Amino acid sequence: MKNYLFLIIALKIFVISIYSQSPPPPPPPKPLIYSAPGKDEIKEFESKDFDFKADFVGVPNLTQGKLIEGTENLFKINHKGSEAHIRVIDFDFNIEKSVDKDEIFGLFKSKYLDEPGNELVSEKDFSLNGKPGKEFEIKDDLELKKIRVLIRNDRIYEQYIDVTNWHILSEYNPDKVKAFRDEAARFFASFEIVEPVGITAAKPLKTIAKGSFRLFPPVDKNRRNVLPMVAPLPTNKIFESKSGGFKIRFPANPTETVSRFQAAFGNAEMHQFALQTTVAYYGINYFDFPTAIDDKTELKIRYTAIKEKLTALPGNRLLSENDLFYGENYGQEYLMENGLATMNVRLVTVKQRLFQIIVITNGNYSSSSETLKSYKKEIKDNFFNSFEVTSLPNPTEEAVNLPENFGVSVAGNKIKIDYFKFSMDLPEKWNVVSKAQTQLFKEIGAQRVQDNKNKEVYNLSLKNTEILFLSSKSEIQTSVNNAVLTVAAERSSFPNFLPKIAIETLKTTFIEENEKLVIDPTQAMIGGVEFYWIEAENTVDKTRQRIYIGNRKGLMFEIFFVYEDQEDLRTLLKSLESAKFENTEK
Repeated sequence: MKNYLFLIIALKIFVISIYSQSPPPPPPPKPLIYSAPGKDEIKEFESKDFDFKADFVGVPNLTQGKLIEGTENLFKINHKGSEAHIRVIDFDFNIEKSVDKDEIFGLFKSKYLDEPGNELVSEKDFSLNGKPGKEFEIKDDLELKKIRVLIRNDRIYEQYIDVTNWHILSEYNPDKVKAFRDEAARFFASFEIVEPVGITAAKPLKTIAKGSFRLFPPVDKNRRNVLPMVAPLPTNKIFESKSGGFKIRFPANPTETVSRFQAAFGNAEMHQFALQTTVAYYGINYFDFPTAIDDKTELKIRYTAIKEKLTALPGNRLLSENDLFYGENYGQEYLMENGLATMNVRLVTVKQRLFQIIVITNGNYSSSSETLKSYKKEIKDNFFNSFEVTSLPNPTEEAVNLPENFGVSVAGNKIKIDYFKFSMDLPEKWNVVSKAQTQLFKEIGAQRVQDNKNKEVYNLSLKNTEILFLSSKSEIQTSVNNAVLTVAAERSSFPNFLPKIAIETLKTTFIEENEKLVIDPTQAMIGGVEFYWIEAENTVDKTRQRIYIGNRKGLMFEIFFVYEDQEDLRTLLKSLESAKFENTEK
């Protein structure tokens, strides 16, 4: 096993560049959760035209329209996860004496219960100033609604208040449930009829056959549940980011923010465009790699890194993932849930720009009704499918490929690598492993990782890594080696990668279950060039592994030690002290 330790170390190196250079996913927005109003937010409101008073949370907006019978006047306001309104339906006849009250109450009850997904929780009678009324409590997949209907002369008054994310509140937030019920009771109690001053003409009666009175248009019971949301913009109203190089349809104008983070190639920026509505969060983020990336395997590895970061967030669970293509550009799409919400994420890379498109809807996907699942999909599809790339800048860098010939030679006890203008003394009396044997180890390593969950990472690493030189303390064919020196070069996706960031990532990606970190990432000057290194110990056989990484000509220049005792370490360090680069510039 120890003969292959150098190879396993080499295989891990590429994981650094993948995981440390993938942009972090944005944290999912918190679902809209009800918040009770403060006393200073409650304002007394009076409508002299419609003879009522009520205490709203702010000043309501008035919209007016025509029903089958009567004129509708809707006074509405929204506040932190709740809508409250008073609907006044005005008739040109005395509705109270013309239509049986139970028939009217039944029309309001049916109006809500005919909506797919709604169910009756409770109903009860009440009266105000001697006038008959009925109170209903109704819930659906997302909301709890409380409704009061009062009949007075030529008018019907409807008081309505709801709370969104009821499925969350009822299970996890009993204090919020109580706060909403207290607010609903306050709102209902604040309503009063204001008797008009002076003499008003009584409106006539109207002869209406029992069971024939109609107030609301019939509901199509086959349609999806109409949930409150910001109305989509018309198809010709597209949000465009000139700097981002994309177009997409938001329900309203999003807010742009820029966050900065450290990537393996230096400082990087994530641009985020986000919009939170009552029902959904819409977001599109983009991040630029220094180089264009079109290799499907590499992109899949990068997408997997982002997916794993998302699923690592508390409560998140992956339900499905699918490959997709935007033109010839490879992407992936994920469906996730976290107990509170459903998250759809689409990733696609065009040239050097990685786009993350996100829709988060209220309610856990698994427990949603088929109607609600269909609605969630419609929201997602409308947003995702409107995405269009307009124009992108050229990449700032170009990846450096491994040369066909590094010009490696060994003369006496000195190794030279012409491509890097590098030389180093070999440990005295150590064996030089032939190129054919080194290639054989590489192929054995490829075979060994096929059952590993990170096999795609390892296979790509093998493809991009060239072992330039391998020296062992004893003959590998006749003994087990406890000391190995390896020099390798690896193609990095980004020629401007920073060794410090790459080696820092090893603290989380390099250390395996049977290993422990014994030396933290440390800077070292080797032959006048900056390197960073890390060391781990195998807790079973006590073998130590040390990795040095430097940036030479845009490639990862890697030096590996495997050793067990301090004498071997001194021998390895003596060779390292002899290392020279004729040109110390990158």
